[in-house]
Amino acid sequence: VFPDSLQRTLDAHRASNRASLFRVVNTTAPPKKNRRPKTHRVVTKSAHKQEEEEQKQVTLKSTQKPKISRRELDRYVKSRLRSDHKRPPEWVNQQLRWGMSVLQNRPEQWLWLNHYAGNNTSDATTHLDAEIRALDAYLMPTSDEQNQVNELVDTVSKLFQDIPYMPQLTGSWRTGVASSHSDVDFVLPVPDIGRLKDDIRKPSSTRPQVLEDYHSLLERVQQILWQTPTFKDKTFLVYNRIPVLSAIHGPTGIRVRFQCKEGLPSSIEYINDYLAEYPAVRPLYRTTRLILEVQELFGPLHSSIGTNALLMLLVAFCKMNHGRFQRPHGLGVQLLAFLRTYGIDVDLAANGVAVDPPGLFNEESTRSADERWSWPEETPAHIRGQCALMNLKRTAGFKGNGPIADHLCIQDPTNYMNDLGRLCTRTRDIQNVWAAAYARLKAASDDWDGSGGTVRQSILTHSLRANFEDFERKR
Repeated sequence: VFPDSLQRTLDAHRASNRASLFRVVNTTAPPKKNRRPKTHRVVTKSAHKQEEEEQKQVTLKSTQKPKISRRELDRYVKSRLRSDHKRPPEWVNQQLRWGMSVLQNRPEQWLWLNHYAGNNTSDATTHLDAEIRALDAYLMPTSDEQNQVNELVDTVSKLFQDIPYMPQLTGSWRTGVASSHSDVDFVLPVPDIGRLKDDIRKPSSTRPQVLEDYHSLLERVQQILWQTPTFKDKTFLVYNRIPVLSAIHGPTGIRVRFQCKEGLPSSIEYINDYLAEYPAVRPLYRTTRLILEVQELFGPLHSSIGTNALLMLLVAFCKMNHGRFQRPHGLGVQLLAFLRTYGIDVDLAANGVAVDPPGLFNEESTRSADERWSWPEETPAHIRGQCALMNLKRTAGFKGNGPIADHLCIQDPTNYMNDLGRLCTRTRDIQNVWAAAYARLKAASDDWDGSGGTVRQSILTHSLRANFEDFERKR
């Protein structure tokens, strides 16, 4: 300690501390070698020993059980199922041609006028109403075709008596909206034990374990069909999102599809109730569907709207315009209003359509509706579903996925979280077709009122422009 200098005292203490940690050695001898082991040690072995060690390593790896996660297992199951997918033959997805073509010698036809039951030709609205009803009667299955389908259902029931889950008729032939060329759909109701619990969060109905069970069951169905002379020539199992078995009934040429689900779709009951409440939906459905089929814009095969989605779109339109069409022969007015609403007035790429309660919703309306309730539990179920559907479109837009962001959004009345139009990514094309059909149909109606027409002249053909040669050939 230096009483006169603080700096000298601190320096002395620092030197003492350093001396206790480091020891300075002054020497002229060379430094000793590093005693640490070498990191890259070269070991020379004979070729025989090296081969023996390699064989031991291969044997050890083959006997060890690989550890895979649950996610990797799910991916493996899905990839194995998809590996069974081969390119389907043409008959699996074959569809009728409805479009007219001068080059292919397919002229425009209006064969539905043979079922025309109208007498008053001075009013275009009445004439158009009678034409829509005539088209509905023309496309409707005949009594012989209905009997063939009934016999086919009985045949399928007898074939699969040994199957634990009896196939049940579903689709358009059960709801009554089928046409003569419609496929016959069957569902094998397979109960999902994991989803029978009363838990709030249930497992997915399309998880890999369930899909593998569906695939195995449909393979068993396919083997039974192979042993049947009427089906053995054409059967094919397709795995898309879920397995689907397609077959052709030899005597009638009817295409049959088998699919596994938890049970019959609840939409069947809803559709039957809607058709009873709004009888105009059935003829309008066949007319609007034919407008799209002429342009090859109907069905999942064309990334377009399907049967249930189009029916719900019509039901929502009738509900939103309840009491508006009171005229006795008003199908023509309703068709024009439908084509104008969904073809011109409403942007279906930005707005969703709700059936129950009926209305339109978009990102702004769902946000404002969600802010009315302070707690999520207080928000109505249909509002929560609309928010979820809009979030899906908004997320797809942020990621630059334009087709998904603009897909047709129709809220399922049986499940508010389900989107009936999620597979339809050609929303703009559908609206353009409906807008053009409205313009042609409106102009033809105005010309009819101005000049007056005859019974054998058609107004509806201006919106269809269809050829029925393939349909007549199949019938």
